[in-house]
Amino acid sequence: MLERWSDDKTNDLVVNLSAVSLTPTPPAAAPPLARPLQTSSSFLETQSSTTKRGYIRVDGIPSTQTAYIHRRPDSTGAFSTTVQAQDRALVEIVAGAPPYRISLLNVKGRAWLALKWKLVPSIEKGNKRRAGLVPLDESGEFHCKSTPPGWAGPHRSIIWSIALDGTIQAWWDEGVTSLLEVVYRQRDHFVMFASDPDAYVNKYPEWTRARLAFEPAS
Repeated sequence: MLERWSDDKTNDLVVNLSAVSLTPTPPAAAPPLARPLQTSSSFLETQSSTTKRGYIRVDGIPSTQTAYIHRRPDSTGAFSTTVQAQDRALVEIVAGAPPYRISLLNVKGRAWLALKWKLVPSIEKGNKRRAGLVPLDESGEFHCKSTPPGWAGPHRSIIWSIALDGTIQAWWDEGVTSLLEVVYRQRDHFVMFASDPDAYVNKYPEWTRARLAFEPAS
């Protein structure tokens, strides 16, 4: 049974995944990606240090260069990707049982990595709604330059886990827990999350399936 509780600071809904028996995520493959298997095993639980720093790599995309999450959000407040090493977002994760937060270390004025829905969230299979990858400040607030905001739905930051193969997973709870998965658009190097990525890319063929992976800093 899943246990759920609210984070006092940000009202994030936290889901205890330690009681869920799930199978490991398979290694990344070239696009199109197969739907990853859900897992509650954490990459960080196998590490000796209490924290890990690194970068968020975008795998499975049609690019000859390795892409990473950019350290600067765009005008809508969401992250795109970069192939420039100096522009990668540096993140830190405290080891322990998931779900947990991912700290942003070199994103000016921002503290936490989060997902924020375009409008109303939906985790039902077959829907085409999406959530952006966004930064929050220390108080858990979202900021953007565009008016009206490009991302107007709810957001949460205590949603992350990392599988044993390094896959970064986002878990959203709306009465039941769902694994949201990554889609990528080559035209503007943009990444988003969808609860049914197959339905999303079937409707919007300019998008492809992708995967986020934690790459430890050397």
